[in-house]
Amino acid sequence: MQQESAAASQSLPTAVAYLLLCILYFALLAWAKPNYGADPLSYAGDAYRFAQQHSLANTRAIWEFGHLLWRPLGVLLLPFFEPLGYRFHVSPQLVPLMALITLSVLFTLAATLIVCHITRLLSGSNSAGIIVSVLFLTSNAVLNYARSGYPYAPGLAMQLLAVSIIVTPFRRTSKLWLRALVAGGALAASVCFWAPYLVTVPGIIDLSFLWEEGRARAQRLRFSTQISIVAFIAVVLIFGAAVALNQFRSFSDLSTWVRESSHGWSQSHRLIRLATGLPRSLIAMGDQSLMLKRLYFHDPYAPVTLGQALASLIWKPLLYTLAIAALVWTLTKSQPGRNLLLGAFCCWIPLIFFSVAVFEPGSLSRFLPGFALLFASLGFLATRIHWRNPTTWALALFFSMMIVVNLAWVSPSAGAAQSQNAEGRLQALSRVWKPNSTAVLLSFNDDGIFYFEAVAPFHPLNQFHFHFLDAVEPGTLRAARFREEFASAVRETWRRGGDVWISRRLVAAKPSPDWGWVEGDAATVPWRTLSGFYRQFQTNASIGGADGFLRIAKNQSNWQLL
Repeated sequence: MQQESAAASQSLPTAVAYLLLCILYFALLAWAKPNYGADPLSYAGDAYRFAQQHSLANTRAIWEFGHLLWRPLGVLLLPFFEPLGYRFHVSPQLVPLMALITLSVLFTLAATLIVCHITRLLSGSNSAGIIVSVLFLTSNAVLNYARSGYPYAPGLAMQLLAVSIIVTPFRRTSKLWLRALVAGGALAASVCFWAPYLVTVPGIIDLSFLWEEGRARAQRLRFSTQISIVAFIAVVLIFGAAVALNQFRSFSDLSTWVRESSHGWSQSHRLIRLATGLPRSLIAMGDQSLMLKRLYFHDPYAPVTLGQALASLIWKPLLYTLAIAALVWTLTKSQPGRNLLLGAFCCWIPLIFFSVAVFEPGSLSRFLPGFALLFASLGFLATRIHWRNPTTWALALFFSMMIVVNLAWVSPSAGAAQSQNAEGRLQALSRVWKPNSTAVLLSFNDDGIFYFEAVAPFHPLNQFHFHFLDAVEPGTLRAARFREEFASAVRETWRRGGDVWISRRLVAAKPSPDWGWVEGDAATVPWRTLSGFYRQFQTNASIGGADGFLRIAKNQSNWQLL
């Protein structure tokens, strides 16, 4: 401890370290290509509708199981952001999105500063705190969700706060209950922001017992028990209040509430997706993950050789695996490191299991709940590794490549062609758009449209209130129902007096590699089945040229097909 104190006194002043991180953070946000995400548009819409009318349906929409407190925060902050939205001519429905994006930005900054604080506590060096915080900030998931309007960063900030309290040395044991109250409350808040954070809560509580630094066993047992009780009571009270507000009267209602939080999202081939899902949380895989899927499924429309995959993609999972192995090996060299490693295992093993068995391991956000102890481990090692050790070089190589790849992925020039293409297609659609209409796109990988919606939610075209439907969601169980979903959407759109437009891509003889389609990813829906289905329908209008849209004719023949 004396060495750590000495190191801290000789390193960069703490206030300067935090100031540098704040400057770096906002400079990075100003430079990087924004990625706001598509789901936050839905969160904002739910919050806006509830603010207009407190009906039971709107109440149940905002008190959603998976992100329990996120939409209510949008409602709460709506009055404070309405003057700002009016000044900048933002659509009223998007004003809650401004609030949620602001929360994402502030919570990500808080998480970055907490990582610095944890590293200072564990390594005794402010310089190390800056380095590990930069690694945290430039990791793929954090960089993409920093201003997304998703609740992932707030939940992660709360878990990091709990970890920082746990590793802070005990000075006054009489105030131990207060620290347990804050740590338990923070863990409960993380679950209320995003339910999957529950999976790593036991591991963090385990750390409060395992972390021995100057603490008696009885002290540690009491501390971990208090945290557990506080977290449990807080979660039960908050979720219980939501159950009461939603007026659920039966177990069936509760079961439906929990089940609907997945929004029908259930990937197939989960073990295969785990191979890229784990490294993707730290290093951007980009379109290269499509290459791996095309290799695995032997895609005839976009063939990929093993040599191409090895040269452009597989080095990332391999380098990731090498770095994690080096991290684990280095942690085993000391007792505090082993305790930290055991706590991390208690987080990551259940997280990986549930990602395969319950969640979907391919999503960028899926492994964020493990980041709190991952970066605490890096902070612990920051001043305990030596350049003569091969494990140090393995860690340095991976994280150096991570920074380079991730910054290139979010650079302003990245995706410019996609945005221009999407803007042209949306411009054509806007000229003929009627209220209550629906536009059917190939999938969420459709080149440009969903991407443009995510990176420019306040663009005039994105305030046009288009309603998009993805024709098929490859890699999920939902894909098999694509005919029923389309028929239902068409009937509802026509009932409300709108038009149905389908992307010309859906009637193409074969998919272009640029469209993100992978033959075999939707096991029950080969391309010939999908395009053959849409070619059955008669159309009576065309817009946007070769990559535009066709309008489904509202006639007897199409009604019979539906």
